[in-house]
Amino acid sequence: MKKLISFGSRKELDPEQVDFLKAEINYTHIYLNDGSRILSSTSLGILESRLKPFAFCRPNRSHLVNARFIKRTTEDALVLQNNEIVKISRRRQKRILKAI
Repeated sequence: MKKLISFGSRKELDPEQVDFLKAEINYTHIYLNDGSRILSSTSLGILESRLKPFAFCRPNRSHLVNARFIKRTTEDALVLQNNEIVKISRRRQKRILKAI
């Protein structure tokens, strides 16, 4: 049985369906495998704590990325499978690149 995680007041998803999350002020955009996007009023920090047991990394303050959705890494950025480039913050570079 797959574990469902609460991503908002009425939305529960399997973490494997999530490609990445992007913060925007106090809201979070959740990007799914099927190309759809969900807007949640739950902050990225709270969602990060809920997704801690799964393969997610937080390269900067505004992104939380599923490790399986990373195509390749550069010295200071992650290239995602949809060709979006996510910068890695200077203080997190060693930890993120070591974990991946």
